[in-house]
Amino acid sequence: MLYYDGVEKVGTIYFDGVPIRKEAMEMGMFDLLRCDYPLPDLPDSRLQMWSFQIKDFEYQMNHYLITRDGSLREELPKSRFLKITRAIRFYTTYADDSSWLEYHAIFERGRLKSIVREKE
Repeated sequence: MLYYDGVEKVGTIYFDGVPIRKEAMEMGMFDLLRCDYPLPDLPDSRLQMWSFQIKDFEYQMNHYLITRDGSLREELPKSRFLKITRAIRFYTTYADDSSWLEYHAIFERGRLKSIVREKE
């Protein structure tokens, strides 16, 4: 079962044993995520300041942040820490949209446990 803020969702798939939403793979609306936590294997250090697309939450152009200490925070429309236990996937293109950059992060009770770059 997949839970987000205590609400059960449907369409569960798993990454490294942690559930993520199947809808994350579909096109359409998305949310934005910024990561102040140092991202591993960045091809260009300027990418640390970029916003990434994410489809693991509300699909309403909400804004989320992984803080420097590894906490997950919703910034817009509300400002609150999220105490989720699950994996999330976030991504962007760079170099004139010719290169893909994707990360997978695992959270336990809202705290970052691991973050890895998905290899192209």
